[in-house]
Amino acid sequence: MAARMATPRKRSGKRKPWQDVMTAVGGFWPVWSAALLILAVAMAVRWWPAGWSLQQLTAGLSAEVTNPDAVRVHVHGKLTYLTSRAVIGRIKAAMTSGVLSSDLQHLREALLAEPWIADVTIKRRPPEDLDVFVRERRPVAYWRETGLVDDEGGIFEPAQRPDIRGFKRIDAEPDDVPTALQLATKAEGVIRGVGLQVQAIGTDVLGTWHLTMHGGTSWVLGRSHLEERLRRVADLWPVITRRGRPEYVDARYTNGLAVRYALTTDTHGN
Repeated sequence: MAARMATPRKRSGKRKPWQDVMTAVGGFWPVWSAALLILAVAMAVRWWPAGWSLQQLTAGLSAEVTNPDAVRVHVHGKLTYLTSRAVIGRIKAAMTSGVLSSDLQHLREALLAEPWIADVTIKRRPPEDLDVFVRERRPVAYWRETGLVDDEGGIFEPAQRPDIRGFKRIDAEPDDVPTALQLATKAEGVIRGVGLQVQAIGTDVLGTWHLTMHGGTSWVLGRSHLEERLRRVADLWPVITRRGRPEYVDARYTNGLAVRYALTTDTHGN
């Protein structure tokens, strides 16, 4: 008797009743979607408050976002002469809307109008926060009677100029201020060995450079060969001071110097 070979049992192709129902319902999804939309519109019309508009309905939701007073301003950066409160006050005064709709360039220009601010970057942090990154000017000298000079040679005039000990005074045209800073730096290096310190530096109407030292001595350097003439005066300073207290030293000569000494008063009346 021949052995029967095992064959795999065929799966039944019958579907369960609930699967047929779900397929039928899914086939009518456009109809169901339209019906739900019509129902939602009908309910909105039925219960919509009389006299209300969409703008009125959303006004309460958007009030906090568009109100400048609700904006939180975070100030970043090292501040020495300004305060975070002053920065926040200036930026709030310039705001007319919330964070998302504010013109950041307008806010930046409002902050740059503050003389102490060298640069500023503003970033949004929705929904209600602004990050303000401030770079404050670093003053290194006085400019004439009211201004200051920063470490980049820029001139600015704050409402109140601080009294900073050790600052040099620069009396030169704005275009000459960077040269004045360079000359003052060179002069400090040259005269340090003879115990002098620059108090003021500037030019006259002819463009002649001059230095005033602490103690009142004035050095006139001319318009060229400034570093060479600085070194000449510094080298001869011990010889110059042996004869008295110099008031004025003119180094505009090819060789040598002209020196005017302070008058001395004879206390004995002779």
